[in-house]
Amino acid sequence: MIFVGIDPGHKGAIVKLDENLKILGYRLIQTCKNPKEFFDFISDADYVILEKSGPRRGEGVKSVFNYGFGYGYIMSAVDYANYVKKLAIGKTFVVSNPIPNVWHRYFRHALPTALRKKSASYYWAKHIWPQETFIVERCRKPHMGIVDAAMIAAYGMYAVAGLSPATLYFRAKSTNPIINLSPKKD
Repeated sequence: MIFVGIDPGHKGAIVKLDENLKILGYRLIQTCKNPKEFFDFISDADYVILEKSGPRRGEGVKSVFNYGFGYGYIMSAVDYANYVKKLAIGKTFVVSNPIPNVWHRYFRHALPTALRKKSASYYWAKHIWPQETFIVERCRKPHMGIVDAAMIAAYGMYAVAGLSPATLYFRAKSTNPIINLSPKKD
């Protein structure tokens, strides 16, 4: 099975994973201007997880419009790829739209309180994929769009497809002992 995680936005990315958590490839949203490239990248997916998001307080009208336009472009490309796949082989992929808090909470509940912020996604990603740098050319820091898209795809693998997250937790636990896997107390 192939899972595609999409982090929309100007600095977003698209990441493709297989069922063994191997990153098969990624594309930056900024460079996916050609619809065919986007279509070819997601057409063999079984699950597509597109982060659902909207405007935030304090954003300007123009930036909200541009973000919405890009989000609509991605949604239409996903729908078109799904339609073509149904016509070609009679099968479609499953599309899920989790809001950011849902997939963040899925991974962050096992982290110490000090790490429950934006960098928590990178923390988890480095433990799941220790060989990946998440650094694109001409950059020194990890590209958070790629990190978030990879974590969205991992969320889709475990939450949407109904697979057990135990493998992910124990894999991360074996590389860093500070992750707390005990049950959450309310």
